[in-house]
Amino acid sequence: MQIDSKSSFYNFIYPFQFDHTQFKSLADGIDRKEWPGKKRKLEVWETLDFPSEELLSHIADFLNPPEGRSPTARLWQMGHAAMESLDGLGANAEWILATPGGNIAFKILSVQLTLFKVGVGFLTLEIEPFSDGDNFGDWLNLLHYFRFFRGQRRVSLSLRKSAYDQETKQRTMEAYFPEPAGGLNEHPDGTGSMNDLIESMLVTPQLAETWWHEVFIPGQLMPYAVLNIDEIEEDKIPQTIYRIRNFFHDQQPLFPAAEDLSIEHDSLLHYTKNQWFFFSLDGGGFVSFNAPQTEFFRISLPDHLKKQYFLLFILALQQRFVLMSLESEVAVQWQMDLGSENDEGQMRIREEAFGNTQNLLLTFTARGYFVQVMQREHHHRCYRKWQEIFQVDQLLIDVNNEVRYMHNYLQTQHEIERQKAETERLKQREAFQRRINLIAWFVGLPILLLSFLNVIGEKRLGIAVVTMVGSLAIGLVAYFTINYLTGRKPKG
Repeated sequence: MQIDSKSSFYNFIYPFQFDHTQFKSLADGIDRKEWPGKKRKLEVWETLDFPSEELLSHIADFLNPPEGRSPTARLWQMGHAAMESLDGLGANAEWILATPGGNIAFKILSVQLTLFKVGVGFLTLEIEPFSDGDNFGDWLNLLHYFRFFRGQRRVSLSLRKSAYDQETKQRTMEAYFPEPAGGLNEHPDGTGSMNDLIESMLVTPQLAETWWHEVFIPGQLMPYAVLNIDEIEEDKIPQTIYRIRNFFHDQQPLFPAAEDLSIEHDSLLHYTKNQWFFFSLDGGGFVSFNAPQTEFFRISLPDHLKKQYFLLFILALQQRFVLMSLESEVAVQWQMDLGSENDEGQMRIREEAFGNTQNLLLTFTARGYFVQVMQREHHHRCYRKWQEIFQVDQLLIDVNNEVRYMHNYLQTQHEIERQKAETERLKQREAFQRRINLIAWFVGLPILLLSFLNVIGEKRLGIAVVTMVGSLAIGLVAYFTINYLTGRKPKG
């Protein structure tokens, strides 16, 4: 069993989220990101266009918009100087991944950074073992262990660089660690973790150091693996597929069920004879066995898998994480502690938060969710399979339903509040009318009594005055009694 290293590669993806309202300022900061060098500053990121070959025209316009139109997403690749220089990443140094299964020498081939306007991003590291294709175990172990970028599972990163010993006049190897990630000041023995490198790539002086946060399993990368395996017996293919699609290392004991070894398993999608795409929530890729020695299978197809098919994976993955984020926001807003929900101001806070979520959902639906991206059958089947694995359609239905339910709830609450306000206004109007009627009594009764006095003359004036004062007292008592019963205190 042998790996064709020229047509095989690993992409390890670090997914993260950020404040979507900061997309432009983040992109500007990334455009200007530099690493200090001994001779000159190193520009870290170079702008790339998304692979547009095979894309439907309107999708291509979204990803690579014409000049003057705001972008839906941005793609960068680490510049050659930043990659190769020992003042930068130092990709030409000796990179060793220390694992429980032994040390694995590997090399970093490229680094890409993708930001989507809806608030999801991906840092992608393309790597491969430094050993030749004869060591299949190194390929399996690198696929298994490299995912644990914070040092879980007793995984660590060790770097050395070539140096010249003045005394012995010999070339030697000495400890090294990239300067942007702390250098030998923080890693004197040249040992650290990939997390140190990832943070150094994302931190930008113009931006807050914590402008991103993880959305996948904490401390774990997602692999996208393309393996072209030669010289393998037919009867070993099912078990090898099972090991690869589960990202098992070479010493992992296997006890698969019969259906797990079926080449018709739900996680597999046939491409052609002895070639399959494989899918899981943890990652996926493509595996080929004994492929024909032709230009298409050894050069063109691997290139498509690195560009077009990987783009399909990234598009479906961003859809999953955006929808999961929106679902989480709906849950947070629903549980928001706002005190009394009858308070109009508190309801407005919840309505504003809901409005932001609804706007982001509409933006995502218009500019981030596509039923079809490419026309060709293999590309479209692969894309729809990723959407199925990542449950994109179901997540979209769930989030739409939750947003609609929240909208209906807020509308209902508004109607209840409106009816309460209308009822209160009617009560106030009735109370006002009662006061007017009382005032009429206060004024009318004395006038009536005074008119009566004019008729009876002065003989019973004292009785009339007493009667008038008594009537006023009775009116006042009635006034205060009504105010008390209506729950309103008299003013003045």
